[in-house]
Amino acid sequence: MVYFVSALVITTNTPPVGWMQYQKSYSDLEICQQHIKSDKENIKKSLRSYLGNSLVLIKDMECLTFDEGEKRNTKLGH
Repeated sequence: MVYFVSALVITTNTPPVGWMQYQKSYSDLEICQQHIKSDKENIKKSLRSYLGNSLVLIKDMECLTFDEGEKRNTKLGH
């Protein structure tokens, strides 16, 4: 399986809640999770920079497969 750093964000967009996934993939879940732990602040800065004023809140960060992220976003109305 391949995992991606994924962030649950709340924005001013419609629908307002969604999972964003980074392009860099990890073949090992533990390494992906370690990356989040060790680089969480830089990941948050990157999201703030990318989303700008539309970002309201970064609610969660997890390592998800592409399909997991897609399923969660479908449930959120995307």
